[in-house]
Amino acid sequence: MKLMDEKSSDSMDDIFDRYLDADANIFANREVLSPHHVPEILPHRGEKFEELAKILAPSLKGGTPSNIFIYGSTGTGKTAVTKQVLSKLKATADSRNLSFEYSYMNCQHVDTKYRVLTQLCEDVGINVPFTGLHFDIIYQKFKDALDELHTLHVTVLDEVDMLYKKSTESLYILTRMNSDLDFSKISIIGITNDVNFKETLDPRIRSSLSEEEIVFSPYTAEQLRDILTQRAKVAFHKDVL
Repeated sequence: MKLMDEKSSDSMDDIFDRYLDADANIFANREVLSPHHVPEILPHRGEKFEELAKILAPSLKGGTPSNIFIYGSTGTGKTAVTKQVLSKLKATADSRNLSFEYSYMNCQHVDTKYRVLTQLCEDVGINVPFTGLHFDIIYQKFKDALDELHTLHVTVLDEVDMLYKKSTESLYILTRMNSDLDFSKISIIGITNDVNFKETLDPRIRSSLSEEEIVFSPYTAEQLRDILTQRAKVAFHKDVL
């Protein structure tokens, strides 16, 4: 029995070395196979990239872009395109010494008006407790901080339908915030997988939130094949597949 245990121990000594060696022979970059991986260039979404960039571009000249409602089924690139466009916009603004800020929040987790404003405060450098302060105080803190920046702030509400289900008032407050700001402006991008969500909105919110709309259609079979082929070329060593 002891001999068998020793052999078993010996075979386990290099278990991770064997794993790493086998992995290295197959994968060139395993990370690109992760469902969370976002490539620098999203295949077959250049048109949507341009469409969103065109709406947001006025911010580089001191204008306030329209609020945008983005919808389409799961896995169509809505979030990835939005993040990439805003990242490019921020880089361009910084390179030209222009003031531009943005926040991204997933409303599955940030699902109350208190949490939304707390997140916004943190994103502009204001620390507030997650509980304890009255909402009006947090609202005023964010407003004052934003006005001090003299900036345009784009707030992205991903899965915005989740927020609306729990806190209808949150969207109304955000879409009306510009009337309280003196030296800054805020624009809202709402993203949802529910293509019928817009019809459930309070008419006051719908008219403000959906000033511009972008629809992401599902990928075709040919496009999906192309995407998988491109990822496979990066993920695996040549001739592995």
